[in-house]
Amino acid sequence: KDVEKISLNFGHYLTGDLYRPVSAPAAAGTAAPARLPAVIWMHPHSVPFGYIPAYSAIDRRFYQDWVRAGFAAFCFDQIGTGSRIEEARHFYDRHPHWSLLGRTVADTRAAVDALLAHPFIDPKRIYLVGFATGSMAALHAAALDPRIAGVVAVAGITPLRTDTVNEGTGGIARWAQWLPLVPRLGAFVGQETRIPYDYEDLLGLIAPRPVVLLQPAIDYQSDATELARCFATAGRTYTRLGQPGALQLVAVDDYVRYSRRIADEVVRQLQRLAAP
Repeated sequence: KDVEKISLNFGHYLTGDLYRPVSAPAAAGTAAPARLPAVIWMHPHSVPFGYIPAYSAIDRRFYQDWVRAGFAAFCFDQIGTGSRIEEARHFYDRHPHWSLLGRTVADTRAAVDALLAHPFIDPKRIYLVGFATGSMAALHAAALDPRIAGVVAVAGITPLRTDTVNEGTGGIARWAQWLPLVPRLGAFVGQETRIPYDYEDLLGLIAPRPVVLLQPAIDYQSDATELARCFATAGRTYTRLGQPGALQLVAVDDYVRYSRRIADEVVRQLQRLAAP
């Protein structure tokens, strides 16, 4: 009973759920409630369930962790999942110059618009938390939208230019053909070094805003050596901008799942980022 749910319309006829504490602390020196930092949840690719995490190793109402930590949490089904499964049908016939990833990024930016319209949200403390493909979308959204204050990305970084079929993961073809989130990546299968940008470039565009990369120790889709190289390259941009500690790579002793250990680490990182 300590969490209130508000249905919210946003973007192009989309709906989402905004969760907030029933009783928010008062702003300093006033009787009015303090503005809350906000989290937008970027879920992984989960066709039947959308943002409700059947893939989670903890309670499905995991967003309550964030609310009880003093945040508002906004959750919505990404295109092609949950309540929006049918939107992916014939998507590329109707929008040949778009991508499902691009649609998700646009929807995320629309979610930011919606949160900024609420008087109880702190406009300078809107964060994204992504998991797996949700992290992929979160980093793209933050790179394009300076209103996003920071990102916590769980198990979402797989550098593109070295993600070849020889890695045993399916390579970039899984983003171009299997899901497909970005069909045009298919043109670079076998020529991955020619991809126009990579994650170090995205992180450089987000800088100097904070990004925390939470990387489970057991993740067959991520090459630890390449991830470290990507982190080091992006870290030089943060250093040039005077914020070397704003980009962090945090190893978690777990495999890829939204476990209690990872959930607790996400809360710790959010509280650190949102601290006055």
